[in-house]
Amino acid sequence: MLCGIEIPPQDTAGLNLNSPERALPLRVKQLESLRDVLREVPDPRAGNRKFPCSSLLLLVAMALLAGRKSLASIQRYGQLLTPKQRATLGWPSNLAGTFRPAPSYTALYNLLCKMDPHGFAAALNGWISAPHCTLPRGLAIDGKYVRNIVLTLCLSEHESGLPAAIAIAIAKLAPVTEETKKEGELTCARRLHATTQPHGAAVTGDAHNCEPQSITLVVENGGGGLFQLKNNQPNGKSIK
Repeated sequence: MLCGIEIPPQDTAGLNLNSPERALPLRVKQLESLRDVLREVPDPRAGNRKFPCSSLLLLVAMALLAGRKSLASIQRYGQLLTPKQRATLGWPSNLAGTFRPAPSYTALYNLLCKMDPHGFAAALNGWISAPHCTLPRGLAIDGKYVRNIVLTLCLSEHESGLPAAIAIAIAKLAPVTEETKKEGELTCARRLHATTQPHGAAVTGDAHNCEPQSITLVVENGGGGLFQLKNNQPNGKSIK
């Protein structure tokens, strides 16, 4: 496709400079559904705010999906959006209704510093799990630290790697060790298993997640489990 002379028909919208989907990683209907979900995220800021919380979070999501990694690059990504794209993201316009200014770095920084990560994860889970049907599928659970500070846990589909549910643990400023990682990942996993309906899926996990409470929650919510068993569970009967 990259070497072809003609652009595939499904991608021609990217050539239209007036299209609200140009340079955005999601289609307009997907953006609108995600924006509706993000409106459920509690806004921790004071009343004198200019941009809705959902609009700022939607900008962050679009920039991350477009490959931006730092907050500065996310803010610059917003500055390059067209007027139609800014309207799609729900940015407020000026008094004359002729221009929608991009949010500042400070506005994004203040929101992300004050946000409740658990409330954000709960709202996002409802959006990413909506397309899943009740057919059996394989789900893998795994946890990763972001900059050795925040632990995130994701329940992803085996075939595509798409997330079915996410959970965020409390940020830890202490150095990451095997013990703190195990404790944080297990606590986060139990919360994720307790709030996610696997709909007959087979949930797999590494030895960190091989413990009776997590497996019990998976089974009680309608799923099955296949977890690695190592020296962290010397008594296999307790798992069985």
